[in-house]
Amino acid sequence: MLRPENLPITEEDWNKTPPAVQAWIRILWERVSALEAEISAMKEQVGQNSKNSSLPPSSDPPSVEKRKRLPSGRKPGGQPGHQGVSRPL
Repeated sequence: MLRPENLPITEEDWNKTPPAVQAWIRILWERVSALEAEISAMKEQVGQNSKNSSLPPSSDPPSVEKRKRLPSGRKPGGQPGHQGVSRPL
């Protein structure tokens, strides 16, 4: 019988292992692989925020930093030399 892949045991030692123990090792090895895949999927899901998914920014946890504007050096409001736009009365 074949031994599970990536098992840190030599082929010679595997062949010396009793069949009942080999069966248990196969069952446990499959379970560990399934759990590792599940953990990987959960880590991807937990790591999602509005920057790397389609979630809205309001769903971000408090630990995610908000983007901050760099100051332009101008004062707020209309700037000198700008023609105003208004509607006629």
